[in-house]
Amino acid sequence: MDGTLRKARLFPAAGPLATWDQTILPGRLQRMRRLRGEGHRLGAVSNQALVAMGLLTLPRCELIMEETNRRLDGLLEWIRICPHHPLGLRPRYRRSCACRKPAPGMLEEALAFFRVGPREALFVGDRETDRLAAAAAGMPFEPAGEFFPAARR
Repeated sequence: MDGTLRKARLFPAAGPLATWDQTILPGRLQRMRRLRGEGHRLGAVSNQALVAMGLLTLPRCELIMEETNRRLDGLLEWIRICPHHPLGLRPRYRRSCACRKPAPGMLEEALAFFRVGPREALFVGDRETDRLAAAAAGMPFEPAGEFFPAARR
C-alpha cells in the first residue's frame, strides 16, 4: 500500500495516521481500472508497524485501509495487513511472524484466496522486503515505478 498505491500526507515515511492522511499515487487508479477491465483480480498486502508501535489501533488501521480502497473505487477485492513488528511497543503485536514481509505469509494467503498458483500471480511493490516476499512465495515481482508508468514522471 504505502509507496506503491498511496502515500501519507503528514509523515510519508511512516504511513497514514488517519483516513484523510493519504493520497493515491499518480497512475494507480487508472492502471487498476484497466486491469480489472481485462478480468484481473486485485488485492493488497501491507506491513503496518504503526499498530505495533502504538501509533494506530488495529481498527483504525483497518478503517484507513478501507478508505484507501474507497479512493481506489473499491477495486481491491482482498486486503491483508501485518500489524506485527519485532521491536513493537505493544506487547500484543511485538513479535516476528510469518506474515510480515519479507516473510511470504500474506502472499500465500492471497494465493489461497484467489485460488491461483504463485506463477499465475504478480506482486508489485516498492521495497526490497516486497521483492524478497515475492521470491519467498515463488511469485514474479515488478517494481511499482515500472508497473505504474505515471510514477516515473
